[in-house]
Amino acid sequence: MTFREKIAELLRATLHLDDDYILNQSDEALTLADAIKDLSEDADRLLSEEGPDYIVEFEGRVSSLEAASAEFLLAFPGAENVRLFLALANRLTSDRLDLDVPPDLDGVRLDPHLNFDVPFTADGTPLRAFAYEDTVNPQNSVSFLDLTTDLPASDFDQARFSWHLTSIICLLVGQADGKLAAGPYIISTSGDEEKRQVYLKYQLLLHGAVLTRPFASPQYNSVAGIPASLAIITDFRQFKEPFDILSEVNSRSTVLDTYLSSYHVLENYMIRTQIVAVERRTAGTLFGVRQFKSLGNAVSSAEIKHLTHLFTCSWNKTIGGQRLDHFTDACTTALWAKAAFDAAEFDSLLDRLEVKAAGAPLGSPATFRQHVPKLLYAARSAIVHNKETEYHISNRELRTPTILITLTDLCIPVMQRLGFGLPSIVADNPISYSQQHLSLY
Repeated sequence: MTFREKIAELLRATLHLDDDYILNQSDEALTLADAIKDLSEDADRLLSEEGPDYIVEFEGRVSSLEAASAEFLLAFPGAENVRLFLALANRLTSDRLDLDVPPDLDGVRLDPHLNFDVPFTADGTPLRAFAYEDTVNPQNSVSFLDLTTDLPASDFDQARFSWHLTSIICLLVGQADGKLAAGPYIISTSGDEEKRQVYLKYQLLLHGAVLTRPFASPQYNSVAGIPASLAIITDFRQFKEPFDILSEVNSRSTVLDTYLSSYHVLENYMIRTQIVAVERRTAGTLFGVRQFKSLGNAVSSAEIKHLTHLFTCSWNKTIGGQRLDHFTDACTTALWAKAAFDAAEFDSLLDRLEVKAAGAPLGSPATFRQHVPKLLYAARSAIVHNKETEYHISNRELRTPTILITLTDLCIPVMQRLGFGLPSIVADNPISYSQQHLSLY
């Protein structure tokens, strides 16, 4: 049997008028239903350039039937998937319709995966259709359709389904037993649900798709008061390199990217703080071997120690009219008061990040402040590192509201307040060198 013949057969079966319906309807309803049934004998129109007009005519006749208080699916119970079937059939060019339908449709299946998370393009747009076709080994092909709502033709076009695959899907839809459930479907030759789903994910990744939509960064109020605290006579020349790093922060648009770039600023500052301490001890004197040795010792400690020291030196600094410790406590207070905040989930997050033991009291925002440097470091490590068996923070974890707002309402604002604000401090700035140049032996 050719594709043309098979589609015509399925169309007749789809638009078969129910016998019981005929016995219980008015003459007007039967006339309108017969008008729809007549279209089932005109498959060649559907499979030609007149296809779009055929579909418009079909919809018009269905509307007329329903306007007469008659339900379309009661008249044509086999037409549950007719709209998708007609749309797919209309995409098939006539020059290949006389090819024979392959036996068993090449083993291709149309399987619902209603628990499958719809993927996205790199810009966060939902990806509603995807096709990977292996022309050498067709059994390795895999495709995806999101039938949650009617699938726009543009999405199908963008996925570039071949004529052959489109025709197979058309026949699978046409002969489906019952209404296709709203949701994602995978088209493949695999009979194993989990295997085909993971295989599809791998192919999606290889073709640039995103499995979890990135969370966009909100607007942060981290620099409030800082612009007005600056004076043009202040010399900021030694901060040219940190300013380049801060520029990267402003270029980020997602939560995770913003987090990492904000932390990168602190990475610069935490080492710079150690260097500044050594440099100040040699102000006005020559810089020699002993100083270089002291410098090496100063920067050789663990990163968390350097980060903690940076905050210890900065807690009492006034940035934009507010001390950093007070700003941090205010962020913590606001976080804990949010409707989306779940104390148990927050406690679990701190435990997974090894910031504090599960169940240990948080105390007040002021007492919790001692944990903030470790929280910033541990969250950064959980984003960057993905060691087997260890906790990892990705966009999937950010679906948990408490985790998301911990980053956006506490961690990022505190890092940005310190990152953007430290260069503004004039007196006793922990990252400000006492001189522009070092005199060497």
